[in-house]
Amino acid sequence: MSIRPAYFSYIYSNRYLIGSWLTSPSIYPGLQGYCCEGGNNPIRRLAMKTIIIILSLSFGYSYLYAQADAGIRGQVTDALTGSLLPNATIILWQIQSTDTSAMRKVINTPQGFIIKGVACGRYLLKASHMGYQDSVVAIEISKQDSLYNIGNLQLRRVPTELDEVIVKAEIPPMRMKGDTLQFNPGAFAVKADATVEELLKKLPGITVDGQGNVTVLGEKVQKIFVDGKVFFSGDPRLAIRNLPVDMLERVDAFTEKSEKAKLTGISDPDAGKVINLRLKPDRKRGGFGTAGIGYGSQQRYAANASANYFEKDTYLSGIFNSNNGGDLQGGAGPLHNQQHDLTLAYRDRWSSQLEATLEYGAQLLNSRSTSSSRRQTFLMDSLLLQDKQSSLGHNDRRHYFNLGLNYAIDSLNQLEVLTSWSGQQNLEYNSDITSSSIRKGNRMQPVNNASTYYHTTENGWSGNLSLRYHHRFKKTGRYLGLSINNGHTHSNGKGELLSITRLYGAGGSLTDSMERDQRSNQLTRGHDLAIGVSFTEPVGKGQVLDFSYDLGSSGNEAGQQTFGYNQLTGKYDAIDSSATNTFNGSYYRHQFGLTYNRYKAKLQYQLGLSLQYSSQQSNNSVAGYQGNSQYFTNIFPKAFFIYSFSPQKRLQLTYNGYTRQPDPGQLQPIPDYTNPLLIRRGNPGLRQEWGNMVRLDYRGVNTRKFHSLLWQLIFNNAFNKIIGSIYTKSQGIQEQQYLNVNGNYQIRTSMGYSVPVSNASHKGNAGVHAGLVYSREISFINGQPNIRRYLNWTQQLQLSYVYGERLQLDASAGFNWARSAYSIQSGESSGFFSHHYRGELRYDWPAGWTFLSSCGLQLNQAQQNLPGLQSALWNASLVKKLFANRTGELKISVFDILNDRKNFDQVTGDNYIETMQMEVVQRVFALWFVYHFR
Repeated sequence: MSIRPAYFSYIYSNRYLIGSWLTSPSIYPGLQGYCCEGGNNPIRRLAMKTIIIILSLSFGYSYLYAQADAGIRGQVTDALTGSLLPNATIILWQIQSTDTSAMRKVINTPQGFIIKGVACGRYLLKASHMGYQDSVVAIEISKQDSLYNIGNLQLRRVPTELDEVIVKAEIPPMRMKGDTLQFNPGAFAVKADATVEELLKKLPGITVDGQGNVTVLGEKVQKIFVDGKVFFSGDPRLAIRNLPVDMLERVDAFTEKSEKAKLTGISDPDAGKVINLRLKPDRKRGGFGTAGIGYGSQQRYAANASANYFEKDTYLSGIFNSNNGGDLQGGAGPLHNQQHDLTLAYRDRWSSQLEATLEYGAQLLNSRSTSSSRRQTFLMDSLLLQDKQSSLGHNDRRHYFNLGLNYAIDSLNQLEVLTSWSGQQNLEYNSDITSSSIRKGNRMQPVNNASTYYHTTENGWSGNLSLRYHHRFKKTGRYLGLSINNGHTHSNGKGELLSITRLYGAGGSLTDSMERDQRSNQLTRGHDLAIGVSFTEPVGKGQVLDFSYDLGSSGNEAGQQTFGYNQLTGKYDAIDSSATNTFNGSYYRHQFGLTYNRYKAKLQYQLGLSLQYSSQQSNNSVAGYQGNSQYFTNIFPKAFFIYSFSPQKRLQLTYNGYTRQPDPGQLQPIPDYTNPLLIRRGNPGLRQEWGNMVRLDYRGVNTRKFHSLLWQLIFNNAFNKIIGSIYTKSQGIQEQQYLNVNGNYQIRTSMGYSVPVSNASHKGNAGVHAGLVYSREISFINGQPNIRRYLNWTQQLQLSYVYGERLQLDASAGFNWARSAYSIQSGESSGFFSHHYRGELRYDWPAGWTFLSSCGLQLNQAQQNLPGLQSALWNASLVKKLFANRTGELKISVFDILNDRKNFDQVTGDNYIETMQMEVVQRVFALWFVYHFR
């Protein structure tokens, strides 16, 4: 890395000229190609001006050099014995290249082979050896690959010398490469006009819920990549809902790797799951998108549009959506709901060194909904039954902006800049009517009822800036990484609370009533700063030591003033000192870590230890509470093992420790009267949680028979776990305060198995997923410990099948059984069973006609004093393709033909079970027109 001191010595005094300094080609060679050659691109000019404004407020750039090409490493072995094959020949040539001189040839050595100086692109790599069959694989070198490790290339012996070698490459429907699951979209039963979301629902090991959230092997997907780069980071679901399947060449599901992990091979301890959508080369140029408008009965409307423009490294996408209760394609929504969304995303490589990503989003939501619920709470010798009718309204506005820069200084140095800003304005009101009764034996006694109206307004913003610098030394495995992350939040709001609570005695007579009429002002501020240093050093073949240091600092300020209504003045000027508070909290952390990493052919493992020293301080202005300071010293062991039985079968064991700090709301001792029947209060003396997790994973894929088996076992426990201690008065009013307890743990396991439904795997597949959870949870009821033992079993069956060229069938069935036993009432327990069934049919007629139909049935079993619920939903649509190239379509739909749609849920807590049901739109007739352009 080279820096020009002459420029940086004048950065501060000439900070207003930094923007022009950045755009000067003579000062900033990395932008010269962009400024001179790309200066006529209006999109790039606009994006560049935006970048300059943001970066001019933050920092100046160093002088950066070009990035070197990548390398390819591997070894050629005998497929039967696994022994290395010295002198095997490896030839690399670029796909679609007519320049035969560009072919690269190397020889396999006892240490394997390496091909240096490989530019980005798609290649074929051929390995051959006398007496063995040749092996040809296709690989793709992307811009983030500094060293592509292809692993073992296995060659099979031939009984006799071949007169001719014929290489035929066929991509299997699914395969496992390292920790990556790779899927061939063309091998699964989906239509060409389907979205990526529809494809993901059919892939083994991947599930998509009704909100579009994706999980892989039970872990939630945090990011969606397009060609290896994050896209729509504000809402990853947009990518899978707006990209068509026919654009995809491959779908990869894997654990995300940081730049450090890519350069050193050391796995990230907190890496999340990622899905990468690889586009076909011929679909990376030009524009495409859809636009649609629909209108339905009950005055329902919807309009949406998506447009995408891809040109080599330039990606530009925009999505717009507007509706008042459902998209009139997949279903209806709440009774009163207006939603408008706009999202813009831009990604481009401005030069061989600099890559940028810009995103902007705006959201407007205005909704009103009604719901009902019934809760059954277990007390020491009785049951508390509560019936609630609620009306909830929202008016939310949000704008967000994300910027990412990736600058490859040279082949050894890289700088990443990530910044985000979000502003929001929220208005919420809630109106509740609740009635409560206590049941003891066969006797039912009403104890209270309450009417509550709560209204809040909040304005706030949050911003974050992250800098990451990576340096790879010439010695393989030696690495230095620096990171700085700084975030700020700010919000202020106002609240109005009006509640009337009536209490009843024996015989149902009114004994007392309480009225609360208050106004409050809130102001919150928060900041956090994290600085990290990491250094790795190889200490032998396949052995690396990882040294790390992290410094963390965060602070929170919260102020609330609460005033009651003064009948003498007619104003809200009577201060409520019990609900008024000024809070200041801070947290500091120093953590040192050392990890030993070992990599062998089949075994990879990490063993490490971290020492953390931290302090937590809090101050409250409420009378009787003094400042509280706590100091902690924690030791976190870490272990990570991966054993590969074969390239398609592996077993992984992970162990690590963690801490969780109490949030500001849990530390403030002021009461929250939002629900007058459940008053919550914080505890300034809360300690941090400390826990550990052990996880065992097995993943096996048979790419020849298209079978897959995925199994997982997880154990979690926590010390000083933060829980809510509840005290219930004789007249049914509950008060909750947070406490620390020990003795909580959870064990869960899951298994997924997928098989083809016929010898031709592309005709369809079937899968089964089962899960079992057992947990022990401790809470306090009226000062007495309550141990809840919870057991939950789930099972999901899925089937997808295509018959001929016109009929496509999908079916699923799910079962959920749960049981809770409580120590406070050893004779009482709650059992719950629900099951649901769903089927989808699609039939394509000649002349562009398509019939679509889906039906579902959900059944919830009655549970003690809670009623059972059932819901049946049947939708049907008739679609006609229009125009010569069938780019348009007209759709007539009926949602909820049986007029029986319901939205309900059932949950269990420390000492309660609750059933909730929300009012929704039922039968809707809709007419929809969609146009696809490309």
